[in-house]
Amino acid sequence: MRITVRIFSMIGLGIHLLFIMLLGAASGLSDTSSQASQGTLVLLASPFIYFGFCLVSSFGHWRSLSLLIGGLIAHLCIIPFLVRLFHDGVPFFGIPIVVMALCWGGTYYESIAKHDA
Repeated sequence: MRITVRIFSMIGLGIHLLFIMLLGAASGLSDTSSQASQGTLVLLASPFIYFGFCLVSSFGHWRSLSLLIGGLIAHLCIIPFLVRLFHDGVPFFGIPIVVMALCWGGTYYESIAKHDA
């Protein structure tokens, strides 16, 4: 399961980086001001925080409590991004994040099972 989380994390980071680059290119083509609010920047950064944590946690040998707390924080950080996707009418872009959350949960479960054995 850790390998699956690593692969999905790297794919998620790559796709989101491509998305940010496309947004940057599109903003340079518009005639409007390209001033972004703080909320927008935090919203766009949340997938980097989420996928980055999932990637780092899949490599390390974390203690179960620190892994749980970090995972809860990372999963809470991604919720505003998912809400925005649903609000903007593109909920299918949230499906990979939900699949990633399930895979990360499986990795956490494996970590606990290995630690208890």
